Amino acid sequence: MQWKIAVRNLVEFILRKGDLDNRTISNHTAQEGAKIHRKLQKAAGDTYQKEVFLREETSVENDKIIVEGRADGIFKEEDLWVIDEIKTSEVRFEDLDESQVELYYAQAKVYAYIYCLQNELSNIQVRLTYYQTNEDKVTYKNVHMIGVF
Repeated sequence: MQWKIAVRNLVEFILRKGDLDNRTISNHTAQEGAKIHRKLQKAAGDTYQKEVFLREETSVENDKIIVEGRADGIFKEEDLWVIDEIKTSEVRFEDLDESQVELYYAQAKVYAYIYCLQNELSNIQVRLTYYQTNEDKVTYKNVHMIGVF
């Protein structure tokens, strides 16, 4: 049997905690979020690869498990590859719940792991790009991952 799961769904399932009603209230639409993503991706320059499809397959007994998704961006900074995960919200980055930030990083780390496997990399940078809509403010947070492959 074959099982397919999106990176985001996998991470959300594994890290699920808290209230049954985990909706966040936001006045911006998915369409506005996509527009902001495109704006940030374009501003990142010509070497920024946007919406990079990543897929990893593994087998467990007679089952094939496929994990796949699109990294918002991948680029090289000095000698280090960087996986960029873009998130957009009205909430200030400093006011985000710690579990929400953990979820954002986890998604990017899965993309980073797949990218390292496919490219035989031993370390990689994960960057969270957070755009706060009310103040038109961008926050960048980086995590270096070592010994991945």
